[in-house]
Amino acid sequence: MQVARRVAANWMKPVMGERVWGALRRFELRIRRLFRRWRFQEAQGSTSKLDLVQAEQAREPTSRLDLVEAARASRLALPQHLHQLLPELDQLLPTRRRPRVAILGGQGAEGIAKLIRQCYPGTKINAVPTNCRDSALHVNLAVHGPYDAIIDAALDRSNPAQLYRDIFFHLRRGGQLGLAAPRTAPHDPQGLWPLISRLIKLKNAQGELSPENADEAALSQATSRVVITENYLLATNGTASLAKLRESEIAQVLNAMGDRIGTLLDEVKGETFQPNNLIRDHRRETTIRQQRPLEVPTLALREYYDVLCLPGQVVIRNNLLLPETYRHFLYPRLVNHVTIEIAPRFAQVRLEKDKPTQLAGSYFHFDSEWPGHYGHVLSEQMSRLWGWEAAKARHPDLKVLLGKRPGASGVQSFEAAILDAVGVASADIMLVDGPVRVERLVAATPMFSMPDYVSPRIAAIWNVIGLTVGAQADGRPLPKRFFCGRNKKTRLCLNSDAVEEVFARAGFEILYPADLPFSSQVALFQQADVVAGYVGSALFTLCFCAKPKRVLMVAPEPYKGNNECLIAAVLGHEMDVFWSNANGPEQNSHYYFDFEREGHCLREVLADLA
Repeated sequence: MQVARRVAANWMKPVMGERVWGALRRFELRIRRLFRRWRFQEAQGSTSKLDLVQAEQAREPTSRLDLVEAARASRLALPQHLHQLLPELDQLLPTRRRPRVAILGGQGAEGIAKLIRQCYPGTKINAVPTNCRDSALHVNLAVHGPYDAIIDAALDRSNPAQLYRDIFFHLRRGGQLGLAAPRTAPHDPQGLWPLISRLIKLKNAQGELSPENADEAALSQATSRVVITENYLLATNGTASLAKLRESEIAQVLNAMGDRIGTLLDEVKGETFQPNNLIRDHRRETTIRQQRPLEVPTLALREYYDVLCLPGQVVIRNNLLLPETYRHFLYPRLVNHVTIEIAPRFAQVRLEKDKPTQLAGSYFHFDSEWPGHYGHVLSEQMSRLWGWEAAKARHPDLKVLLGKRPGASGVQSFEAAILDAVGVASADIMLVDGPVRVERLVAATPMFSMPDYVSPRIAAIWNVIGLTVGAQADGRPLPKRFFCGRNKKTRLCLNSDAVEEVFARAGFEILYPADLPFSSQVALFQQADVVAGYVGSALFTLCFCAKPKRVLMVAPEPYKGNNECLIAAVLGHEMDVFWSNANGPEQNSHYYFDFEREGHCLREVLADLA
């Protein structure tokens, strides 16, 4: 029977899909239970349902030892804090249908795990190794969580307060965290007592005390019932959350969970890329930018099973926020504006996720935190298309999962053109603006992630799309030199009329590329000799220019985006960046172009071009 089941899983499961296969497995288990009951009934010679129930109950033990009694009977030597936690666990575990418990390694860890298995045999126990720290500890707990109880068996934590912050949100709502908390060193800044005292005061809003940051506020609100004794601390989590996973952590998750969550389909090893294009920075003086090598991480093509996708690029599997949720996945802290931050490694979701639309089949993840935004499509989303061909070959029914721009009537014309250029028919685009549960989601690590890196391999994608879309232009006359205006509400040049007049006198046509059809925009950039404009997404169309261009760009000093420079690094565009003082420190602050400061550099560059 086991051999037949394995053969069926290997051959039938990929055809049926995860959800149908899971339903069949549940049906099989139900039939087996009913069959066992029938066999038992026949053996007892009873046809009465009441007799059957009474007979089954008679087979069960009339009483079961609790943890305290079992520890006494076995004469098991446990550290004092673990022994005193047993009554608390005896109150908690019987109330949970299938309790999950994590035990962090230390003296007595094996002993308390043995007791729990003996007294509560249905409990799923995760024995965390003693040497598990930081990211490894987070992944280990996340894979098997969330938990009804987390017990730390160690007595000698160097920073128990930080451990509390790191693991508390691995508990489900109502779950309990038990830690050794001797009353020694009550004023130790890394100890538990100062932390818990402060969290309780913040929660009760005592005095003028205010949280240091949003994380501390969230932790104080989540810390519910607290039990403090001479030897241990027990805290109850009053909220539910999701564990964030990094791109560098997901491989450990897939290895640990097998094909229950997903699998790796393809991989491109990481590499170092040294840009060799020329960038001049103009302020009061002109300097040549020394460009650092770009460290391109390993790029992976993965597929996940039975995942929940929310608008804004959020991808959830059970208690996990998968790496695809985060466009800046190399940032020290993973953040998506759609989610609610509660801790460096945990978040909650803002949107209703209880009634998602069911999507059977396979889908390629092409959603964005900012759906339908031209700049994000050209930079982040388009750079995932390196995985489309291999994914389509593996799943011929593959469709594209695309987030709908708020207020838009459908797929944006430039989105449709880009996808069509790589072979995605309009009928294969699934436009979503609400939660969906996807049977199989295929996702690729982006080749472009501002400000950290761009892969030189992305040039092939840009070239295919650029040649296909540019060839569709209507043939209208296009200027060889043009300046891209900006009519957005943020990052405005407050003396733009004067700036554009200077460029106009130098022979540049002032235009707004977004007013043109997408194919004409691409052709405009491809046939130009010199491209100029304000920093921003209008200049991202430079990615479709196979031949290097001369680029003049006006930018405010606080601007941290380097999309244009990353594009230029791959394609060899020669850039002149004119930096202007801004009205504030934010990167989207308005600014004035200073004709005395950087203006003299602009005049020199324009004179050379003339």
